[in-house]
Amino acid sequence: MYEYECKIVRVIDGDSIVVDIDLGFGLWIHGESIRLFGVDCPECRSRDKEEKAAGIAAKKFVTRRLQLGGTYTLSTQGKGKFGRYLGIISDHAGSVNKALINEHLAVVYYGQSKDDVEAAHIENRSRYKRED
Repeated sequence: MYEYECKIVRVIDGDSIVVDIDLGFGLWIHGESIRLFGVDCPECRSRDKEEKAAGIAAKKFVTRRLQLGGTYTLSTQGKGKFGRYLGIISDHAGSVNKALINEHLAVVYYGQSKDDVEAAHIENRSRYKRED
């Protein structure tokens, strides 16, 4: 695990962001796509209206928490099965990854099949609706 300072370029969805990473000594990686480690959010681009609404809510949460151009701490966990770096992003209040789970906007996910986490997503939607 490595830790870097990064700047938010774009929030793609609840569990994917694009960042510029400060490697130190004046070296930067620009436009790196990061998959948030340990979480799976509902899809924003879904035909299922409930899933889409939950996905948009997760994206809005991350967008409010991570200001574009803001500087945050990124802890990388290697690459995932699709080649993107996996990361934990933190602000002054702690891990955004954990906050997504605590707010019922994401489920715990370590690369298993999407079918294996579907029931947890459905449970989250019912919990999130009650807490609105």
